[in-house]
Amino acid sequence: MAISFYCPTCQNFCSSGEESAGKHAACQACGQEFMIPDEDGGQALKVKSVRDNQPMPGFWQAAFRDSAKLLTVGGNATGAVFVCAAMGFKFFCGHGNIRILVFYIPIGFITQIISWGCICWYLMCVITAVYEEQDELPDIEIGFGFEFFGNVFKSICLFIYAFLIPIIPFLLLSKLSVILVPKLFSGTNVDISLFKNWFVFCGVFFFPISVLLITVARGLWMVFWPMNIIRPIVKSPLAYIFTASVVVLSAAIHLMVYNYVTVRGESDAVIAMHLAANLGAGLFSIIAMRIVGLFGRHFSCYLPE
Repeated sequence: MAISFYCPTCQNFCSSGEESAGKHAACQACGQEFMIPDEDGGQALKVKSVRDNQPMPGFWQAAFRDSAKLLTVGGNATGAVFVCAAMGFKFFCGHGNIRILVFYIPIGFITQIISWGCICWYLMCVITAVYEEQDELPDIEIGFGFEFFGNVFKSICLFIYAFLIPIIPFLLLSKLSVILVPKLFSGTNVDISLFKNWFVFCGVFFFPISVLLITVARGLWMVFWPMNIIRPIVKSPLAYIFTASVVVLSAAIHLMVYNYVTVRGESDAVIAMHLAANLGAGLFSIIAMRIVGLFGRHFSCYLPE
């Protein structure tokens, strides 16, 4: 009699003879090691892989197939609604101020901080959950009162920190190129902006590994050691290029969408279209950060201890 079950990581259908019940095996699709259940239809239990010094297989399958169906699973609706609510709040209220007598209250700025803080907090939760092999989106446990504002402020600061640390050296090189390039290529028609844009792009390219190291509690100081950032990229270049490309695309979408104050004179259909674009940008950022978490999960052997 055969024992049928599903891989606890990728949900691939597996089957084994009853004489193998209770023994260790590995999924042929993703390589996850598990204990074969005792009965047909039972739950296969994950076991720690003995190949800790090797990448976990199945990154591309998880990045494409599983990410495509991520937002269609009912259990993930709460997280998706939370991000959409933050994006909608930012869309309608992110650029307004209130005047009381001679004072202006920067409601728009406060709204932007709270909205982006909530989004950054949840995206970091997504990275952590995926890194820890949780396939569903995490629950909303951001807290109330001072805990809420503390999580909002901390998350947005960590995102800014993860962005600035890798890009600052390249910004300095960009400024240096403005001085050196005309001297090195005097008499030629070299476009200095190409060097500047290249250095800025390099800084943005390292953002995904930077936010990954910070989010999975490797320590804020880890991003200051270049090899901690470079080694995972060199060891798994195609996977990282794909991960960085998705993150850069997500950031570009956020930069291209408009808020309500920009389109409030347009028709309702146009306003609805821009609102939908904002919500879509938020949902795509969930997928982008999930892929960052997948990179950390499958190539954790290259991350610093």
